[in-house]
Amino acid sequence: MEPLIEGKNSLLHVPDSNWLYAVGRLKPGVSIGALQDKMSGSLRQFLAAQPNYSRNGGSTIIPKQHVVIVPGGAGIQNLQKQTGKGLYLLMTISGLVLLVACANVANLLLARGQHAGPIHRFGLRWVRREAD
Repeated sequence: MEPLIEGKNSLLHVPDSNWLYAVGRLKPGVSIGALQDKMSGSLRQFLAAQPNYSRNGGSTIIPKQHVVIVPGGAGIQNLQKQTGKGLYLLMTISGLVLLVACANVANLLLARGQHAGPIHRFGLRWVRREAD
């Protein structure tokens, strides 16, 4: 569907694009290289079976598509690099908005306290009864 919408700007035509991130666990004893080759072959078969990819020039690019398997202990590194600055900016702006909101609430509470009437103070006195 993506090549149909994007046409020549499809991610399929950009050699350095990473357009699918899958996370999974590897069975003990399975070779990463063999699994990578098997998954790359399955990916190529899947893409070749999609008519939208073939119609938009994907048949020449599909053989170049491959799967890269890397350890995922720290998460998806490329995704973190691509979105890190934007998320940091979003977090900074959210913090500033929260700071302004807290300052406004504090200002409203101070203003309310100044214009309120006299403060009534209550005290409690404990009365001790003597036993009869």
